[in-house]
Amino acid sequence: MSELRSIGAGTASRSVPMLRWPEEEPRRRLLAAKRCPRLLVVPAHIDPPVASDELEDWLRDPPDGPELVARLDALRLRAARAEQPRVDDGVLRFRDRWSVVPQQQEAVARLLVEEVGNLVRTEAVTEVYVRSGGGGHGASVRTMLNRLAPRFRAIGLQLHFIRGRGVLLDVRAPDDA
Repeated sequence: MSELRSIGAGTASRSVPMLRWPEEEPRRRLLAAKRCPRLLVVPAHIDPPVASDELEDWLRDPPDGPELVARLDALRLRAARAEQPRVDDGVLRFRDRWSVVPQQQEAVARLLVEEVGNLVRTEAVTEVYVRSGGGGHGASVRTMLNRLAPRFRAIGLQLHFIRGRGVLLDVRAPDDA
């Protein structure tokens, strides 16, 4: 396996474990359970396994240098995307957790997710909420955000309300999740 690791591009080969399949199946399952990216190296005479998630890929042994680098880079990119919260068809997702978001709150949830880690001004939240059919009164916007907050909390995110300025979506510490 050491010769495989030396083919990849420096950090790519260190950040994405390469496993000989099927010999390292137990390690594959462990990494999948931890939502870690992994690249399987499969002998030519064996059918590759069905990928268990988007953080897994495979290539034939012996791996081709350019193909190896491309697959490692793609897995690193997918792993980075998996770490970002997102809203897909009314479902708020972060890592391996999800929460359903009511249709009228979806646009606000999407705005907050797009600006994760940044302050979103109250005016921007109100504008998006009104465009999605919500009320523009301050009390209705606050109520909507208070109803949205537990949905974020359930998946490991936290809304911080900054009086007179806006709201900030942040990743909660693992022991808070």
